[in-house]
Amino acid sequence: MKRGLHLHVIHVSGQRMIRQGSDGLWRGDHTQGSMGAVPIRTFIPLHLLAFDQSPELLKWMKCVTYGMEFQYLDPAGWFEHHHGFGNYVWSPPPAACKVVAEQLTKARWKRPESLHLIVVPRLMTGRWRRHLTRGTDKHFELVDAPWSLAEQCKPLLIFFCLPIGLASPGLRTNKGGWRSMEGQCSKCKVWIKGADGLFCANYCWQRGRTMMGIC
Repeated sequence: MKRGLHLHVIHVSGQRMIRQGSDGLWRGDHTQGSMGAVPIRTFIPLHLLAFDQSPELLKWMKCVTYGMEFQYLDPAGWFEHHHGFGNYVWSPPPAACKVVAEQLTKARWKRPESLHLIVVPRLMTGRWRRHLTRGTDKHFELVDAPWSLAEQCKPLLIFFCLPIGLASPGLRTNKGGWRSMEGQCSKCKVWIKGADGLFCANYCWQRGRTMMGIC
C-alpha cells in the first residue's frame, strides 16, 4: 500500500516556541504550553482568520475604511461574491491564502474598478506571499494595535489592489507634454528642453548623454 504526503516546512517564531513549551522542554520545564495540558493545536493558527485571532482588528478595519462601503468576504464569497461591483476585504487563513491569490487575479481582471484589501497573518508565507506581492500593488506590515505582536507572535500583512482607471489619460489635452521637459547635458552641462532635441539621437554627438539618460 502507498500513501501520499504533503509536508510543509514553515517558520515558527521563537516566542511561539516558548509558549508552546518546546523551548522550555530542553531546560526541564514541563509546565509550559502543551506540556501543561494545553492542546498543541492552539499554537498552530494556520486555519484561523485574522479577525478571529484579534476581534479588535475588525473594528479597526471598519473604522479606517469608513465610507468606502467595503464588503467582507467569507470563504464562500471568495468564489462568487467578488464577481459583482464594489470594494472587498479578503481575510483568508494562512493555509488557504494561495486560493485567495488565484481568485483575486480573476476578480481584478473582471472588475478592474474595484478596490481590494487582503488581510492575513504572516504565517506559511512560502505558499502564497510571492503570488500576492506580484498580484497586488502594495503591502505593509501591522505590528501594533489592534494587532498585538506580543500576543500573535507574527506581524499582520495587509495587501491592497488599487482600482485600474478606465478613463483616457488626456494626452490630447496636455499641450506641454515632453516639450516642457528639461535635462542637463552630461558633457557641456547645458540645460536642454525636449523641443530642442532632448529625446533625439541626432544630438548625441554634439551634446552627449543627458542626465535623463535618453540622449
